[in-house]
Amino acid sequence: MKLKLITSPFCLCDKLCLPGVVHLGERDFAVRCISVDRCAALYAGGLHVLVWRVEGHNQLAAMVEVPQTFYNRTVGLMGLWSTNRSDDFLMSDGRLLSSTNPNPPSEDMLHLFGLSWAVPQPESLLFSPPPLDILEPVSLNKLLEGFSPNEVEDLRRTCQGSMQCVHDSFASSNSDLGLQTLNAEKQYKNRALIYGKTSVNILRILSKMCL
Repeated sequence: MKLKLITSPFCLCDKLCLPGVVHLGERDFAVRCISVDRCAALYAGGLHVLVWRVEGHNQLAAMVEVPQTFYNRTVGLMGLWSTNRSDDFLMSDGRLLSSTNPNPPSEDMLHLFGLSWAVPQPESLLFSPPPLDILEPVSLNKLLEGFSPNEVEDLRRTCQGSMQCVHDSFASSNSDLGLQTLNAEKQYKNRALIYGKTSVNILRILSKMCL
């Protein structure tokens, strides 16, 4: 294991250039952490993964950049990278969740989709202890039952119509966190417009609560 300080700018993901400490791996990859809150992994094949903690919130965000050689070869939570949006939700057993463009499958089906790609021990890279409380997912409709129509409408306007922002705001009791979700959603949409469906790179932004 080798560690060294990078003194010249090190760039990733559209002009993100900062110095930092790099671990040079033995299998053609490197990990650079500019702080305990922000790390990037770079692989010789062209895959870049950037992970950071959202300042002021108990939240993680991740950005993934893949090269053209990954076209039609990706699987997992980020879907199959192709020009066909209907095949994004391919489960690990080969089944495809149906969706109506531009709407994704139902929340219950998305939950099953996520579970199908869960990585068991010891293959998982996550070595954190099991949570004290088991996560029980709550659908948006069930969550909204606890709030008045006026509260929902006020928050929907604050979230500029984004129901993901509404969900995260109500689920966390923190509207600022919901607005972080809205910001991530906007970044993804902007990059989708820039890079298009058949670009050399595809970028996706994911945010999730750290429970």
